[in-house]
Amino acid sequence: MVEPFDIRTIGELYTCIKNGLKARVESYDYESRLLLSYVLGEDPYVVYLHPERSVEEDRVSLALKMAKKRSEGVPLQYLIKTAYFMGYDFEVNENVLIPRPDTEVLVQKALEYMDENYHVHVLDMGTGSGCIAISLALLNRCCTVDAVDISQSALKVAKKNALRHRVEHQIQFIHSDLFSNLSDSYHMIVSNPPYIKHEEYEFLQEEVRCFEPVQALVANEEGLAFYKRIAGDARQFLKAGGSLLFETGYDQAAHVVSIMKENGFTGLEVTKDYNGINRVVSGIIK
Repeated sequence: MVEPFDIRTIGELYTCIKNGLKARVESYDYESRLLLSYVLGEDPYVVYLHPERSVEEDRVSLALKMAKKRSEGVPLQYLIKTAYFMGYDFEVNENVLIPRPDTEVLVQKALEYMDENYHVHVLDMGTGSGCIAISLALLNRCCTVDAVDISQSALKVAKKNALRHRVEHQIQFIHSDLFSNLSDSYHMIVSNPPYIKHEEYEFLQEEVRCFEPVQALVANEEGLAFYKRIAGDARQFLKAGGSLLFETGYDQAAHVVSIMKENGFTGLEVTKDYNGINRVVSGIIK
């Protein structure tokens, strides 16, 4: 077993972390650099540029402890308290889902529905870390967003992220169980709701199942419960011609299209993610 006092340089620490993660983590090299970057407060490429630099023993000890937790399945993003989404960095912890590239497709589709020269009032239903609301605010400065979540802990994280990216003046954070505390009307509603089926939850990756908040993952009615509730009430909160956009599970797009059609939405579109999977369903209310 390697002890902290056995490691003296950045290069030695990098090698030690890589060897510890190799058996459990597919992208062990990349994650080793991010972990080391976090501990040292340096650019991830410092391991290549200055491997000979010395490292204080307390930094070595912290890095080895974090690497051990990562090898035990704790997501890297929770360890370094950061996830990257749409090219921006977001603070995350165990109270929010880790933003994923699939959800970037939802943001990109929402931007297509907007006119960047006119004010658009958006509702982000189930905001979590705030990554969707904040990305929209950053990428369309005429946009204002009501970001809703039932979790006060999640809203605390989202508010910090809005301050980090200096868009707090564009976003109002609201504690609400879906529409229960809302009274405004919107040009657009976007949502990445819980959509994992109960019977599929036990087959998720261990680091998702054991560490990410279950209430943000799992839904009743074959994973469709939140789509039905949101689509069913959306008409009351959308302006004429307003749009509703959902992220969906890998096999749910056709079901969500049907749900939206039953609730009066037209012009329905299905957009694929980067892996060619139907990921976003969108439509307009007349």
